[in-house]
Amino acid sequence: MSPTVIKKKQYPQELKEQVVAILEHSPKSVSEVAKEFGLKANTVWTWKKAQNDRSSSTSDLTKALKLENARLKQENEILKKAATFFAKQLN
Repeated sequence: MSPTVIKKKQYPQELKEQVVAILEHSPKSVSEVAKEFGLKANTVWTWKKAQNDRSSSTSDLTKALKLENARLKQENEILKKAATFFAKQLN
């Protein structure tokens, strides 16, 4: 007898985002929302966790980019002052 292969059901990304959005903006539990959409609660939990992980990494990236932006602005100001100084030296 050959082993049976269980295929993982694929859901559209739009559905995943819609379900997670409902979870975030309503007082309903994961089980309630899953039942409404005919899904397993574990599936919805996985989607919610994945969304939170993406949000976390996005906020980390945003923070790093803001720090780099501030550093570059500071460097730019220093270069402007240096250019002004050396321009005065030429006159």
